[in-house]
Amino acid sequence: MPFSSFFTGLGKGLVATYLSTPDTTVIATVRDLSNSEYLSALPKASGSSLLIVKLEISSADSIATAIETLKTHDIGALDIVIANAGISGPTNSLVEAPVAELQKYIDVNAYGPFELFKAVLSLLRSSSAENKAKFVLISSAGGSLTAMYNFST
Repeated sequence: MPFSSFFTGLGKGLVATYLSTPDTTVIATVRDLSNSEYLSALPKASGSSLLIVKLEISSADSIATAIETLKTHDIGALDIVIANAGISGPTNSLVEAPVAELQKYIDVNAYGPFELFKAVLSLLRSSSAENKAKFVLISSAGGSLTAMYNFST
């Protein structure tokens, strides 16, 4: 079953695509469950279902809690995990930027996906998928420390 995070744009499109596949369970993660009704409204193919789980990618505790939530729903394996959360924003050049300013970008764009990978690895290894389970990391130039000062408001 696919597991993808943060659903605006690309993430929402991935959820919609997987839900259109019959007999597929999609696990979507969001930072705020109160803003997830647009995911619940997506059309589903016959036998497909959607589970929405709270997850903040910059928090190892939140990731662990999300994985525990899967267990309460008797989910013991994942076929694909798509980590597509990321942030970018205006910053000073790296030479001028204080470490505290950069830390939030590093937590979301680097450490968070790494923590997620570690947390889901046993579930991926439990997959019975024919072509083996996959962890897919999606990023962009916005996730680049060397290019982030080019992204301004």
